[in-house]
Amino acid sequence: MNERQIERILDRIGPSPVFRLLLLTACLGYLLDAFDNSLVGYAVPSLAKDFKLTDVTKGYILSAGLWGGVIGQFAWGRFAEMRGRLYAFRGTVLMFAGFTGLTALAWSPLALFSTRFLTGVGLAGFIPIDTAMVSEFSATNRRGRYTGLIAVLWPVGAMLGLAVSLLILPRASWRWLFVVGALPAIVLWNMRRNIPESPRWLLTQNRSAEAVQSLRQLGATERILEEELDASPEIPIVSNRLPSVIDAPPRHLMMHAFIAWCMWFANLYASMSLIVWLPSIVNQVYHYSLINSLKYTFVITAFGFLGRLIGVYLLDRTGRKFSLGYALLLAGVCMFALGYTANIHLAMILAVSFYFFNEQAGISQMAYIPELFPTQIRVKGTAWCSASARIVAATSPIMVGYLLSAGHYRSIAISLSMTLLIPWIIFVIWAPEMRGKGLAEGIA
Repeated sequence: MNERQIERILDRIGPSPVFRLLLLTACLGYLLDAFDNSLVGYAVPSLAKDFKLTDVTKGYILSAGLWGGVIGQFAWGRFAEMRGRLYAFRGTVLMFAGFTGLTALAWSPLALFSTRFLTGVGLAGFIPIDTAMVSEFSATNRRGRYTGLIAVLWPVGAMLGLAVSLLILPRASWRWLFVVGALPAIVLWNMRRNIPESPRWLLTQNRSAEAVQSLRQLGATERILEEELDASPEIPIVSNRLPSVIDAPPRHLMMHAFIAWCMWFANLYASMSLIVWLPSIVNQVYHYSLINSLKYTFVITAFGFLGRLIGVYLLDRTGRKFSLGYALLLAGVCMFALGYTANIHLAMILAVSFYFFNEQAGISQMAYIPELFPTQIRVKGTAWCSASARIVAATSPIMVGYLLSAGHYRSIAISLSMTLLIPWIIFVIWAPEMRGKGLAEGIA
């Protein structure tokens, strides 16, 4: 048995009920990711009042989850390759739920930073594990669509975070935001108990019998299994030994890792800064009230949701390079222009446009990056590129805090636009097209 045979079986099964459950739980994981990030962003003005935070201190609080994510993605990526996708798929949700709830009990800025840091350790594991799981379970001709689809609900999570903030903050303490944020994660953890282990990963562990059982759970009939397993294998049997990972030209592996890192850096540095700072920027730069700034943020996030839907539509039709490339370019242009307008209405149009194109790029990236790595290191490769990018991106909210406190609003927009445009140039020149290629083809 080899991975090509698993791939052919998955192509014949189609989207079974178990696969749909996997897809739903992965979508909800991304929703919770955005929900949590938006909650802390909207809670910042209230936190600043309770704990007397400066702009710089707020930057550290906002970046705590990103710093935790660095540790979390390195750790969960390695854990998923050693112990299996399934344990990590459940464990990340459990950790996220526990420390989100503990954030409500924070009694000082240090306690708040610590709970947000540990929440980020669990939260960051969602991205590489969930995308790898869906990618490994998907049929080849629909892989981009399904893997991209799991991140569509990110703007919905951000809007839910805003709706909960509008409901709670005028009436109760910010602490209730994090109590509410922990409850859906407990439900999600229970839903994930019914997902089987990835047959591709099981095969790398020389557990072929369990891989066949996983395929049965996914909907493979005995007839399909007999026909495909008796067919002549077209590629060598995969192994978990390191030499099989580097059989492909090392320059391909290094180039793919570099491209993945650049994509993560562009997405994290620009979007995470804006999503957590936008309410404060609208309030401080354009002198809008907190409630009005939250309403503007709601409209912007809604257009981001539309951008993600279009990105999913384009992935398997136009290919990854077009869907990701043009969206990344236009997002960078909109961010650059945002620094040169003092008109609130024009600024909102540019912010809406930025979110529209940036979310298109984000959805395409989610589908594209796991395809760049072979099964033996898919989660670890995705996670380590993301985590190392987070090391740099985690400085972004702090940088914005310093520039905002010094009145250098234009410098914020220019610097963030460069983190989009430079990776776009690298992507256009060196990134391979992965549409229609099987995951068993590896990185060659």
